[in-house]
Amino acid sequence: MSTKILLALDGSATSMKAAEHIGKIICSCASMEITLYHVISTPPELSEHAGGTTASVEDLHRKQKAWVANAQERVEKEIFGAARSILKENGVDEKTTPIRSKIESESHPDAALAIVEEAHAGGYDVVVMGKRGTSMLKDCIIGSVTWKVVHNLLDCVIWIVE
Repeated sequence: MSTKILLALDGSATSMKAAEHIGKIICSCASMEITLYHVISTPPELSEHAGGTTASVEDLHRKQKAWVANAQERVEKEIFGAARSILKENGVDEKTTPIRSKIESESHPDAALAIVEEAHAGGYDVVVMGKRGTSMLKDCIIGSVTWKVVHNLLDCVIWIVE
């Protein structure tokens, strides 16, 4: 049975350090699986609950779908591409360590709860994430998404990388 690792990525420097950390630790370990995971949050102006919008529901859904497709492509190329390169540079061989990717883009306005739900649904043994993400709150000891994951994911090991 392999150890399943959920690597939560938001594109921040600390999430890329988390990828580096994973690569260094597991490069020589057998029976590991890594899932690169990212949550796309739809911008408020494309939310169905956006106040004051005159756009039709169909128009709003069409714009949401186009925006999400563009965001997914960007995440695959930029964030997941960078993470795969970092893992490879640090000794992770995709022939022996499967690296999957998953982008959550539906029905999750809360990235932390999406990570918790994915950890449970996927049966992950470890969740790895950066200490702080992409928000402007640089002076916080721990980021809000990380804080929520730590306080809501009680039955899984969590590695927080600075």
